[in-house]
Amino acid sequence: AKAVIQSFLDAGEITINSTRPQPYLTIVVPAYNEERRLPQTLRNIMSHLQAKGYTAEIIVVDDGSQDNTARLVEESAAANPIV
Repeated sequence: AKAVIQSFLDAGEITINSTRPQPYLTIVVPAYNEERRLPQTLRNIMSHLQAKGYTAEIIVVDDGSQDNTARLVEESAAANPIV
């Protein structure tokens, strides 16, 4: 896996944002047609992370939702840099 990531870095296909500290925790949230549940789920996760004082990132993986899941994730990411 390290070799694959390094090949992407070498090719300039991905970059690493070195201005942000490495997160202590990465949370991956799978989402498919979750527009009704996802906003509260993200609020709950962020509240817990803040209460614990963890540096973290939240990655939401949308697998082709037919509702507004992707738009909600984009809005949340715009308002919360850890998403």
